[in-house]
Amino acid sequence: MKKILIIGIVASGKTTLAKQLSEALNISWYELDGIDNDLNLLQARLHHPIV
Repeated sequence: MKKILIIGIVASGKTTLAKQLSEALNISWYELDGIDNDLNLLQARLHHPIV
Protein backbone atom coordinates (compact mmCIF):
# COMPACT_ATOMS: atom_id res chain seq x y z
CA MET A 1 0.00 0.00 0.00
CA LYS A 2 1.37 3.40 -0.94
CA LYS A 3 0.99 6.26 1.52
CA ILE A 4 1.24 10.00 1.27
CA LEU A 5 2.61 11.91 4.26
CA ILE A 6 1.86 15.60 4.43
CA ILE A 7 3.86 17.62 6.95
CA GLY A 8 4.16 21.31 7.60
CA ILE A 9 3.86 24.08 10.13
CA VAL A 10 0.63 25.08 11.84
CA ALA A 11 -2.01 26.61 9.54
CA SER A 12 -0.06 25.80 6.37
CA GLY A 13 -2.95 24.00 4.64
CA LYS A 14 -2.07 20.36 5.44
CA THR A 15 -5.66 19.32 6.13
CA THR A 16 -6.99 21.16 3.07
CA LEU A 17 -4.41 19.48 0.85
CA ALA A 18 -5.11 16.05 2.38
CA LYS A 19 -8.84 16.41 1.76
CA GLN A 20 -8.28 17.52 -1.83
CA LEU A 21 -5.87 14.65 -2.52
CA SER A 22 -8.18 12.10 -0.93
CA GLU A 23 -11.05 13.25 -3.15
CA ALA A 24 -8.94 13.40 -6.31
CA LEU A 25 -7.34 9.99 -5.72
CA ASN A 26 -10.40 8.37 -4.12
CA ILE A 27 -8.47 7.35 -1.01
CA SER A 28 -8.98 7.72 2.73
CA TRP A 29 -7.14 10.27 4.80
CA TYR A 30 -6.35 10.35 8.49
CA GLU A 31 -5.15 13.08 10.81
CA LEU A 32 -2.37 11.94 13.10
CA ASP A 33 -3.78 14.05 15.94
CA GLY A 34 -6.94 11.97 15.93
CA ILE A 35 -5.08 8.67 15.82
CA ASP A 36 -2.59 9.74 18.49
CA ASN A 37 -5.32 11.00 20.84
CA ASP A 38 -7.25 7.74 20.53
CA LEU A 39 -4.09 5.77 21.33
CA ASN A 40 -3.33 7.96 24.35
CA LEU A 41 -6.86 7.52 25.65
CA LEU A 42 -6.67 3.74 25.24
CA GLN A 43 -3.28 3.58 26.97
CA ALA A 44 -4.58 5.70 29.85
CA ARG A 45 -7.61 3.41 30.26
CA LEU A 46 -5.31 0.37 30.28
CA HIS A 47 -2.85 2.08 32.66
CA HIS A 48 -0.02 1.81 30.15
CA PRO A 49 2.57 4.57 30.01
CA ILE A 50 2.29 6.91 27.06
CA VAL A 51 5.50 6.75 25.08
